[in-house]
Amino acid sequence: MTSKIFSIASFVLMVWLAYSGHTTATRIQAIEQKLAQQEALNEEVNAQRTAELTKAITSNTESSLKKYTSQTTSKINESLDGIASKVTNDLDQKQQENKKQLMAKLDQIASKPAAALPQKKNEAVQSNKPAAEQTGGPQKDLSKALKLALEAESEKTENAAQAAEKLLSIKGSIWKSGDAIPQAKEELRKLMGPIDYIASQWKAGENSRTVDSVTKVLQDTLQKLQANK
Repeated sequence: MTSKIFSIASFVLMVWLAYSGHTTATRIQAIEQKLAQQEALNEEVNAQRTAELTKAITSNTESSLKKYTSQTTSKINESLDGIASKVTNDLDQKQQENKKQLMAKLDQIASKPAAALPQKKNEAVQSNKPAAEQTGGPQKDLSKALKLALEAESEKTENAAQAAEKLLSIKGSIWKSGDAIPQAKEELRKLMGPIDYIASQWKAGENSRTVDSVTKVLQDTLQKLQANK
């Protein structure tokens, strides 16, 4: 009887141990599955966070780079503007000084009286002199025209219409000088068109046009006259 009871107890114990082992294995397997799922989820979360962090760093870097580039470009532009302004001011001052010196020389030329004819020459010879020579000659006329052109150039910003009229007023003396200087007649006559064009541009508000082309021809002609004396 005792042996039978022991056998039954042993069987029950074995069944219970088998059941317990199966249950434990099932639990362990479930835990492993949960751990694997958790690990996969953690990896996904970490990958997402890494991507977000990388994006934030890249965005911040690009923003900082753009800001630095903008600031650097701004400083460079300010420096260039300063240099350009200084160079422009220096050139303007130099041009003004050159114009003052040139106009002073023109005043001296214009103020000189025409050379008196020798007393021994008879009146007939004197009367046969060209009118331009009797009134001071083409040199004086061209000097006056050059001075008026430079004055018009300096006045065009304040009063463009008045400056244009002053520029147009030199056409007559230039044309007359062309008659007195055959070798320069063609070049002087060609100035009529540019003078009209520059004056019309000034009247239309386009002050960027300069009289440089006109004054150059006048200066060259005066230099040739002076050299031929």
